[in-house]
Amino acid sequence: MDKKALLQLLNKKEVHKYGFTIAFFIIFSFFLVFAIRPNLVTAFTLQKELQDLKIKNKKSEAVILQVVSYQSTLEEYRDKLPLLDQAVPSSPTVAQVVDEVKKSASDSGLLANTISVQQIHLKKGSSTKNQSEQPTPAPEDRSMVKKDVSSFKIDLNATGKITNVNSFLN
Repeated sequence: MDKKALLQLLNKKEVHKYGFTIAFFIIFSFFLVFAIRPNLVTAFTLQKELQDLKIKNKKSEAVILQVVSYQSTLEEYRDKLPLLDQAVPSSPTVAQVVDEVKKSASDSGLLANTISVQQIHLKKGSSTKNQSEQPTPAPEDRSMVKKDVSSFKIDLNATGKITNVNSFLN
């Protein structure tokens, strides 16, 4: 095509309409990709964060209600706390017994290798395990119900002569 035919074709009304329509769609698609899409992504992300925060808020409210419940129970039993302190000693006496066993073994000439105490459960429904008593045991939880702990099992692994063992047992 030559120049004149091309210029005449461009001056036609239909070509102008199609040209403006094509230019509009190109400009609109760039606007859609670079202006509207980021805003939509941000809106959906914020909506998702809002839902997550609502879920966290419900969990936090449940925890707060639980703390309030514990606090009201504590207020209810505040006058009985001295009785609980007397019933459950502040330091475990098991460590004292273990120390006495160690001292007794060393006094009788035995070399105590290991001493382990069967786990003492103050709450019903707990499982029984053996735990090593090299360091002093952790204090029992004060919220547990006290049971009869008049006896418990101590395993002592020691080396020494039979006369020393006999002296230790006596």
